[in-house]
Amino acid sequence: MQELVKNFGVSFQDDDYRIFSVAIDGDLVGRKIEKLIISNKLDELIEYSHVINKSVDSIRLVANSVGGKTYLQGGQSLLVEVKSYQSFIKKLIEIHLGLVATFSVGIGKNIVEAHLVLKFAKSAGRGLIILVEVVNGEFKFRHIT
Repeated sequence: MQELVKNFGVSFQDDDYRIFSVAIDGDLVGRKIEKLIISNKLDELIEYSHVINKSVDSIRLVANSVGGKTYLQGGQSLLVEVKSYQSFIKKLIEIHLGLVATFSVGIGKNIVEAHLVLKFAKSAGRGLIILVEVVNGEFKFRHIT
């Protein structure tokens, strides 16, 4: 965890007692799929589909390794619940270089928050991991990467 603080300048609160929802979606995956379809590159489409599925499954395995529960795994998307988002993020960062695409991540106290934060992360760039905290009824977004 100290490495995360050192490398990304983030410190985490002691939230290990809570359960967090995490929404994950591949960046620019749909555009690449469309390009392959329009270009009639079906063999490349098949291969890309396989590697995207492997990448999403690798992320699911990371969630499982920290006691996660998977609600959705399909295409380029994953929706999981984890007991420690810190442990999940640490392991996700460890594997991200081996993934075929970047993935944006939204973390919240429930699925609705996680989904909304994912939309915010995707609008803000690629490969971002963002946590939302609600303070006095207002969303506070914390960029983790």
